[in-house]
Amino acid sequence: MGKVHSMLSPTLATIAAQLPRPTSRLGFGEPLLGDVRHERFPITPLGVHPFESADPESDRRVAAVDGGNLEVWHTPNLSLHLCRMGLVIFAGGQRQRHRRLPRRYEFLALTRAVPASEGRLGQMDFVTQIFPLREGLESLLPQPEFLRFDSQDRELSADSSGGGRADISALGGVARRFAEWRLLQQVARHELDGGDLLLRDGTLAPFLSHELAHMGAALEVAQERNIDLVAVAKTCQVLTTTGLPLVSAMTHAAAEAGARPPWVYAPLLRNRNPDHPAAVVGARLHPSSRYTFRVEVANRSEHRQALSHERIVAVLSPLAAVSGDLAFPGYPYPLVVADREGRVEERERGLVRAMARTHLVGHGQWQEFEPDLRAIDAHDRLDRQPLF
Repeated sequence: MGKVHSMLSPTLATIAAQLPRPTSRLGFGEPLLGDVRHERFPITPLGVHPFESADPESDRRVAAVDGGNLEVWHTPNLSLHLCRMGLVIFAGGQRQRHRRLPRRYEFLALTRAVPASEGRLGQMDFVTQIFPLREGLESLLPQPEFLRFDSQDRELSADSSGGGRADISALGGVARRFAEWRLLQQVARHELDGGDLLLRDGTLAPFLSHELAHMGAALEVAQERNIDLVAVAKTCQVLTTTGLPLVSAMTHAAAEAGARPPWVYAPLLRNRNPDHPAAVVGARLHPSSRYTFRVEVANRSEHRQALSHERIVAVLSPLAAVSGDLAFPGYPYPLVVADREGRVEERERGLVRAMARTHLVGHGQWQEFEPDLRAIDAHDRLDRQPLF
């Protein structure tokens, strides 16, 4: 260990010297969002546009939805997740009472491997069942027909050790993601009025089988009621054609332009994908923020008629107005609170697992179920062993 430590500092110094400068001679490049239907534009300081934040005391309602899930049990053929979603509504800088919907939704998502449907001999499907943890949530949860997946669906995370099958653990997050879209639809219908703002964490791009149907239903209600649906991505893995992180490229472009936040970077691209109905921009939403975010503004006609710059700023201006809280300046505060409401903490895993084990023992099923758990938990046991 001593020799390793003695070489660590000079080795890191070598690595640091070899890392490319963020603004290399290759320039900022163009965004690489992985869709050939996107017409990309070069990132330059000319794309940065400062704008004025709206009045934070406005009575415009801003609702936010976010969620989380935690796997309680995992075997090669079963996964049990505790899922939670949070809903918060703000206006005039204050949290508002909900008209109809509760602030928190919780359910268990049980996924099992079953023989494939439609005569696919020798194949397996993953089927998820939803178990609400309070009454009256059934209408807000995904329908069973949308929760059956081919275990080799490429849109799910692949597990090379499982014969080409996806990891069954991924399905809990899928159920929660679909439930978030259902909740967004209900919020637009029952909690907001025309001109209000509806926020979600992430993007407005569907990545999974059946997700487009859930997203489309939420977008339809929002559009009918003249509600602006906006997605803000806390993280962004997108690169540019010169190898820079997209948000870093926009940040450096803004620095070269001498722009003071709030600012928007647009246009990034011309989105011609009808299944991704949104204007995609970059934004820094507060003068004290050190973060640039990928922001998407819903527009079901984006592939035919892009949102104007004025329309985008009209949406981002009230978004900036709710992004000044000291907890995370530059990130919409309603999403900060929704994240807290929807977060599932690690300590809850042990509690749910212990309760489930008690019921399995009570039903005389634990001895049959325990060998399934042992199929994959040997590595966890080694991780718990002391190093010395």
